[in-house]
Amino acid sequence: RTYTSRHFPIMAPDGGIAAIAASFNDATGETEARARARRERQRLQDVIRSTSDWVWETDATGAISFVSDRVTEALGIPPLLVKGRPLIGIGRFVPSEGDRPSAVLQGRRPFRDAPFEIEDRSGETRRFHLSGVPVYDDAGRFLGYRGTASDVSERHAAEERARRSRRELEFVLEELTAKNLQLDVALRRAMAATEAKREFLATMSHELRTPLNVIIGFSEMMHLATLG
Repeated sequence: RTYTSRHFPIMAPDGGIAAIAASFNDATGETEARARARRERQRLQDVIRSTSDWVWETDATGAISFVSDRVTEALGIPPLLVKGRPLIGIGRFVPSEGDRPSAVLQGRRPFRDAPFEIEDRSGETRRFHLSGVPVYDDAGRFLGYRGTASDVSERHAAEERARRSRRELEFVLEELTAKNLQLDVALRRAMAATEAKREFLATMSHELRTPLNVIIGFSEMMHLATLG
């Protein structure tokens, strides 16, 4: 069991210390409760670390009242330089489909994976997905927001590269399609010209064959002196 104690001296008549007295209080329950709270807090922190990069809280005015130490890993900014600043003052929400985050914040509604860009100390713009829920006290009074942030900069950059590559491929495909259409037109024209040539040669062959046969026949008759 665990006890808390308070010690004090008992003075002798001559001014010396005659004894040491103490009172003890059983603090086993309180100690166990603190240990459970530490374990629960550690479990919660482990879950948060596995699902996000840092945790944030704001007061009712939107100013950051708490930010976890891991914000330093993500942005290179100590938490003390972030606390007290408005959430929308350290970055900006990126417009996306659906409700605008600013309208969601004003409406005190929960939001999830809202794109949020922050410029770190090196001047590089990093993108995060912010999720938050409004917090109220027992009387229903709005206290602020509490949420998490996940760094998606690398994934966003990869998606941008993929989109650029897709656009380039689509452009190349359009060019190839246009060239194929031009080739089809040229092929049809060539085939039409070939057909016209064939018909022309067939017609001319027929028109020339008859008089040439007559000429050859009369030439043979003259050579053989058939008619004298």
